[in-house]
Amino acid sequence: MPIKIIRLVFTSLRIVILMLVIFLVVFFFFTFVIEFEERDIDRASIEIKDSIVHNLTIQLGVFNKFDLQELNDRDIEPIRHCRYPYKVTIENLETNEKWSFGHDPGRLNTITSTRRETNVGIAEPILSAGDIDENVIRPGRMTIDVYDTWLGITTCMIETAYKQKIVVEERFTCPEYIEKTYGVCGFPVRSKNNDPDSNYVCLFTIDENSVRHDLEECRYLPGIYVLENHRMFPGDEKKLIKAVPLNRVFPQVRGLPFISCDSIMPYLVRENEDVRSVVICFDDIVDD
Repeated sequence: MPIKIIRLVFTSLRIVILMLVIFLVVFFFFTFVIEFEERDIDRASIEIKDSIVHNLTIQLGVFNKFDLQELNDRDIEPIRHCRYPYKVTIENLETNEKWSFGHDPGRLNTITSTRRETNVGIAEPILSAGDIDENVIRPGRMTIDVYDTWLGITTCMIETAYKQKIVVEERFTCPEYIEKTYGVCGFPVRSKNNDPDSNYVCLFTIDENSVRHDLEECRYLPGIYVLENHRMFPGDEKKLIKAVPLNRVFPQVRGLPFISCDSIMPYLVRENEDVRSVVICFDDIVDD
């Protein structure tokens, strides 16, 4: 009897130790993933900052005031980062003037974000007889807010699919804002106003009269036509989101744009074909 008790105790201890090991492995894995993602967005913020101070300035770290006025309040990212959209604010520390440009995530909740600040100069021209005599360089500060959102992820997938002519996919986690806005899940995006020449990709809705309405949540993505798709599903369903590049023979979509991934695979672009458009669609996860 004592031997059976001892064996039972040792068996219980082994089970407890095994469960503890499994818990620690899972805990450290998710800690690593979160830290990796944070380091990734931090690296991106450094790359964006370095590119801006090298490529948008008249000399290293010195902006021309007139160039800032041209960019001010524009929803564009002149230095493009595929995955992470960003917003830049530059302030003249002497005059308190401010200029800003770039992406605002709006109501779409961010997965994570980071902020980076650096000192810069702002060149103000001094005019003499109507000509620029010299530049006065005033102290300034540049603040860059970098965002990780599903609009950033999706537009990066679209860009990669377009340039590399491949299907790009990610495991989809439904943003809270999407469920609140639509009552179901999905990620209905299209080129703004469904215009092939638009420079923006936007979330959109369809009203009871089947009229499409673009939302304010848009991202600058010039040169790529994103065909509208409004295929939605219950929020508890596990899905893969896919960006699919299509060839020029893909027929125009009539009526409501409910497109499945299977229905468009026959029109997947080949290596020697041009990309007509890119569609975002969803597939079931079957190997969970």
